[in-house]
Amino acid sequence: MEQQQLDLYQASTSQIVKQLKNDGQDFEWYPTTNEMLNVVANDIHSCNFIGSGHSFMDIGCGDGRVIEFMRNFKKTTESNFRGELPFGEFFGIEKSETHLKNLIKSNVAVIGTDFWETSLLDKQTSVIFCNPPYSEYAQWMESILSNGFALSFYFIVPERWKNNENIEKALKRRDLRADVIFEGDFLNAERAARAKINIVRVASKRYYSSFDSFRSSENKVLDKPNFIHTRSSSSSEDPFNNWFDDLFKFDLDENEREKVEKASEACREVFVKSNNIQELADWYNKDLQEIQSNYNALSGLDPVLFKELGVNLETLKSAVRNRFKSLKNLYWNNFINYYEPIRTRLTQKKRRILREKLLNQTGTLDFTVKNMLYITELVIEKANDYLNEQIIDFYKNLADLDNIKMYKSNQKVFKSNYDWRYNRNDTPYKLECRIITTGVSESYCTPRLRDADERLNDICIVLKSIGFNVQQKNHSFDDRVPFGEKLHYYEHNLTKGELEEAFEVKFFKNGNCHIKFRKDIMLALNVTVGRLLGWVTSAEQAADEMGENLDEVKQNWHKSDGLMITNKTQIIGLPSFI
Repeated sequence: MEQQQLDLYQASTSQIVKQLKNDGQDFEWYPTTNEMLNVVANDIHSCNFIGSGHSFMDIGCGDGRVIEFMRNFKKTTESNFRGELPFGEFFGIEKSETHLKNLIKSNVAVIGTDFWETSLLDKQTSVIFCNPPYSEYAQWMESILSNGFALSFYFIVPERWKNNENIEKALKRRDLRADVIFEGDFLNAERAARAKINIVRVASKRYYSSFDSFRSSENKVLDKPNFIHTRSSSSSEDPFNNWFDDLFKFDLDENEREKVEKASEACREVFVKSNNIQELADWYNKDLQEIQSNYNALSGLDPVLFKELGVNLETLKSAVRNRFKSLKNLYWNNFINYYEPIRTRLTQKKRRILREKLLNQTGTLDFTVKNMLYITELVIEKANDYLNEQIIDFYKNLADLDNIKMYKSNQKVFKSNYDWRYNRNDTPYKLECRIITTGVSESYCTPRLRDADERLNDICIVLKSIGFNVQQKNHSFDDRVPFGEKLHYYEHNLTKGELEEAFEVKFFKNGNCHIKFRKDIMLALNVTVGRLLGWVTSAEQAADEMGENLDEVKQNWHKSDGLMITNKTQIIGLPSFI
């Protein structure tokens, strides 16, 4: 009986092939055998599709025999239960006009008459089946995997599919898993062919119970996807998401952060190289032109598109205005933050205060060379006010009961550090050379040296303001805090023409930071602060109160006065230390 049925099919297939060739519409049609269809149908049945709300699509459906087979398939189980496949709808895509005439008679819903002209993105189905033309199998398989909207896919393809890089990329892009569920050929098929083929089942990895191909290495039972809780393909299988993500390959928030970071890094590089404000102005004009070009391109779009996207012109106008303003603010901010003569003279806190005040004045000020020089003059007026303040702020931040020694005339006893902090009433003291402080490293779990750079460089800035040219350090993002090891900061001694250690720093895992200053540096700092705060009014009094050598105190009495910024050429000039 089966042989008679096969002979009947072969006769029918042979007639169709003859007709296709006469019409010039063969398109490499090799009908899927019943053996192969049984493998696919039984595999679908075992994947636990529940309910009848599922659909089946055959791409390149030929004469519709695959759809007819799936429509009439009934699986008899051990309990004699005849299980039907859960498909309520069947769809086909076919190019051959000869086949299309037969499909109309077979009541098959054709949703495309040319695979390459049919969009799969909006055609949601449960299972996609495809026995593609073998000369183009890779292109078909890649396209279906990239664009098909289905829970699972079945392909009958040459066994060499495993070595195709484009197919592998399509699987990875959508996190799909491919398993061979049958190996065979078309030697005994209605239309014979020598090619060795695989039937490949593809589904999202999330529907499998394991990451491997088999449930266990012992019995080699092939693991299968389980769709028991899935009524239809969901947004996670939606290829439109992949298409959209490939088209718009950027994260809006990340992209904005990257542009800000890139602009800041560019400013830093410009100032590190030469302090060339003309180059910085050129960077600004380039970014400004880019923004203008982008919005000019928007003006050329179809107005209907704005309506579809819900874009209000008033909102767009406001966005353009804010974009121009934010660009100016970004560059003014970087100018103040990275301009070497400012950055090396003002601490982090004072730069922030200066920046906030100046940005209020630069809201409508264009970013030009002349305007940068104008802002520089404003900085001169403000900077000197901050120099003494930042010395005092720094000094008081280092002060702790364990780090100080009282003046000779003020031997008040404090019971605790809390008592010292809140009841000292500006009690005169001097700092010891060894300082223990906390909170220098902001990150405890994965501390980076970069987190501490600003605070450590503040020390260098303050020491520079009292006459010690201590070189700052800028660590990379990957540099970690070397717990228990010493970091050395050096002074470039212009008189001796050599480097001398100014202070050393050691971090500990409990969050403490130990700083050891050179003796003459701490003496200069103590004398300067004592004079600025009015604790001592003469070098003689300072030497007596602090217990220091009078000649050494006299050398440091007016040290910070000679380092004030006095003219524009000084702040925009080339020397980094005066």
